[in-house]
Amino acid sequence: MVYDECVKRAIEAWPLAYGECVEGRLVGDVELKNHLELTASLVRRLVETRFPLCTIRNILPEVFKRVDPVDFAYTIGLLHDIGKASTYYLENYIKSLKRPKGEFIEKISFPYHEFALALMMLHTIDVHATELDEASLAGMDLCARIISRHHSAMPDRHPLEFDFRYSNAPGVLREALKNMCRSEVANFVGKLRDLCNDLELCRRALSVLETHLRDDKNCLELSRAFSVPFSKLKGFSSVSGMPRLDELAVYRLIVVYTGLLIVGDNVAASRENRISDDESTPIFVKHWLRELSGILN
Repeated sequence: MVYDECVKRAIEAWPLAYGECVEGRLVGDVELKNHLELTASLVRRLVETRFPLCTIRNILPEVFKRVDPVDFAYTIGLLHDIGKASTYYLENYIKSLKRPKGEFIEKISFPYHEFALALMMLHTIDVHATELDEASLAGMDLCARIISRHHSAMPDRHPLEFDFRYSNAPGVLREALKNMCRSEVANFVGKLRDLCNDLELCRRALSVLETHLRDDKNCLELSRAFSVPFSKLKGFSSVSGMPRLDELAVYRLIVVYTGLLIVGDNVAASRENRISDDESTPIFVKHWLRELSGILN
């Protein structure tokens, strides 16, 4: 089959952040690990150089007395696309390439990967709550809500717009979640932990997530019933570990860091010589490349 080479390369390089089958070859493929590391470094630099740390700490002081804002930024960037590692997306892509020419999908697609990772994080902290301190619980909870919004400009990709009744989204999300509970995904998460260096929240979040992905019984439970944890992504009234935080402050923090993640993600895609998943306009990317020109090298 003419597309065997695309299948072979996708399997060898998985997990990927991007790839496209053109004339029987997988081109422009970006390894997920590299994309996550680049995005994390960009979001971290944004916080360090463009947003005063004292201002960020004042948004939600109860959290940032215990969680370093730079650690928080890097953790969001490093985790944000882990949902793409679900083997569901690889299997779905291979099936697509076996269809007749004109019916297959050339570009690897990752629908709802942001929700898959966000829900898995919420489920992880729920199952492992007794093993985590308040700062880790709050930090991971907020990370999940931010990550769930980083493709919110796309149709049906904002937590508030996700509809369980009228689309195929729940079925896709269920399969993506089920196929995150694999040893190869857990191994990938474990390797990412080496990129955290001495960042405490980053290391803790990846460590407990890896443990959870290896626990088939608890991990697979989420794919069978995820509507309740999904509702948590929509609200701001409570945060795990710190339930009495100011709702407006929680919202403000989520909006600020979501914006930083979107910028970092799109600039990273530009540096990888590809269009981002949400197909941001060139003028948006050009603006931020110019704005960040002094810190990108």
